[in-house]
Amino acid sequence: MERHIFKFGEGSTALILPKTWVSKSGLRASDIVYLSESESGNLIVTARGTEKKSAEWAVDSKTSPTLIERRLGLHYMYGTANLHIYSSDGFTTPQLDAIEKTVHGSCSGFEITTQTSKEVVVEDLTNIKEVNLEKIIMRLRSIVGQEFSELESGNIGAIGKMEELINRFYMIGVRYINITQASDFFRYFGVLEALEGIADRLAFLSEEPSAKGINIFGIMHSQLDLAFTGFTGNVKVIEEVTGMRASILKKIPHRKIGRLDAYMLRNVTDLISDIAEFGLKL
Repeated sequence: MERHIFKFGEGSTALILPKTWVSKSGLRASDIVYLSESESGNLIVTARGTEKKSAEWAVDSKTSPTLIERRLGLHYMYGTANLHIYSSDGFTTPQLDAIEKTVHGSCSGFEITTQTSKEVVVEDLTNIKEVNLEKIIMRLRSIVGQEFSELESGNIGAIGKMEELINRFYMIGVRYINITQASDFFRYFGVLEALEGIADRLAFLSEEPSAKGINIFGIMHSQLDLAFTGFTGNVKVIEEVTGMRASILKKIPHRKIGRLDAYMLRNVTDLISDIAEFGLKL
């Protein structure tokens, strides 16, 4: 629906909100609405501010620390701001270690604010709206690019630390999208998923002796750089990325690597192409 902007007072402008939306949102005259700006610069009007989600979760001493890590990570990505974890018979040391490791290692902004033998409270002490999603994606791109460089040169010692950084940035990016429902969130989520998927496959390849030091990683790095140019919506560049993918797929069978390594390399070039194609404005 269209609305005309009109002059209001000295140097200000205003528009009239649709009556049906006001009624559906339960608003009345003098109520407050909230304005925010999307990643693409559009103005978003909402009836209520972002509400902080709270959750409770019961465990016992037999609950796997790995399950605790994974579930805590999911709460973080899905936007929980206040999480109470209770244990019916008391936390074990490995369980508490798992909570602390996840909070301080993967969940930027989370802090343990209460800890007893049977209760742990984890809270978000940051303002997620201050996060810049595009900067997160560019940081991920930079780290993944560095992984390509390290693999091409055969230096794999730093890959593990890079993976930790990638997981951290990926999780805060997903959290931002879930909380703010940013404009074009599908595209941005797709790029986050692709970058995290590329990093996972590169970490696997770093453990395979036959995959180290092959020059195809340098070509893929160039494809990644080109893909982000395509992500801006340049159709010609997107076609170039697709052409590079076809060229890389032809080169893979000529490398002396295992079948699983070859499969992973095909996955990587496919995911890079996906990043470029998310730039298409459908």
